[in-house]
Amino acid sequence: MPDRGVRITIDLQALQHNFQLAQRSAPNSKTMAVIKADAYGHGALECGRALSAYADAYAVVFLDEAKALREAGIHQPILLLQGCRSIHDLEQAAALELWTVVHSKEQLRMHELAKLPQPVTVWLKLDTGMGRLGFALAELPGVYARLSECQSVSPSITLMTHLACADERHNPLTLEQCQRFRKASASMPCSHSIANSAGVLGWPITHAEWNRVGIMLYGGTPFVDSSAADLGLKSVMDVESTLIAIQNHVPGDMLGYGAEWVCPEAMPVGVVAIGYGDGYPRGIRNGNVLIGKQIARIIGRVSMDSLLIDLRGITAHVGDNVVLWGAKFPVEEVAQSAATISYELMCQIRGRRHYR
Repeated sequence: MPDRGVRITIDLQALQHNFQLAQRSAPNSKTMAVIKADAYGHGALECGRALSAYADAYAVVFLDEAKALREAGIHQPILLLQGCRSIHDLEQAAALELWTVVHSKEQLRMHELAKLPQPVTVWLKLDTGMGRLGFALAELPGVYARLSECQSVSPSITLMTHLACADERHNPLTLEQCQRFRKASASMPCSHSIANSAGVLGWPITHAEWNRVGIMLYGGTPFVDSSAADLGLKSVMDVESTLIAIQNHVPGDMLGYGAEWVCPEAMPVGVVAIGYGDGYPRGIRNGNVLIGKQIARIIGRVSMDSLLIDLRGITAHVGDNVVLWGAKFPVEEVAQSAATISYELMCQIRGRRHYR
């Protein structure tokens, strides 16, 4: 990919701080670092290595993600969150000593048919209210019995579920999901995994033998009503670009595609070298950027390679550094302006990554 001038700096010490906060928040649980989607855009290999002295295990989605981690020297358990999609994949997972989720009848049958040199560790997924992947609670006894008879499955099975509304602190569904899960699994001699980042930080009842943390690792809040700073999280990703031009406009000048922004007075307008071609959200409204300690408002529509900012009352020069989000300008504020979530912004931003 050509260097488009967008700079992404990843603070690995902040990543470690956030992981340790997860551990302190649930000291009686083991903590799994979710580094799927290239560690939410932060670099799975680099983040995996940075957490190797802390994480009890890792979680990814695809077999290739796990293979890359193994080749990079990651020896901790790695869980495939969507399991295997063929017997061939299952054979590869066994060769790499991966853990795998079983969430469907097709995957259950796969394990019954597989002839593996050694059994794999299975996490059996239940749907307690997410409505996405997992077996119905009524199916648990039968599925567990069949898995227990598979030569391809290690005797130690972990039961897991996923929380749908834990980001809303007062939503009763989280408590209901937890109660359903524990009632269904009460007679099973299994370890449990319920909590995501929101569960770890806000729902102690969801803490179990294993917790799976994602967004909080990267300094994003998992709650709709709390900032990352309120939770003691540190920003891991700084996204910056450059002010490449300053134009002086007169009253009535129309700016950008659609000519939807009209200058109310004579004013300087800056052009920043970042746009939706770099993964910056095109739909942002009333968004801001940071120049030094000065907040500048985004005006007009975001273009593919640039965006416009209002420089009235701001001291700025061509070549100045512009912060799109980071430690000094929270990603959650940008996400709110774009009517999205910080997860999406982190995953879709593109640029040259640097690590410190």
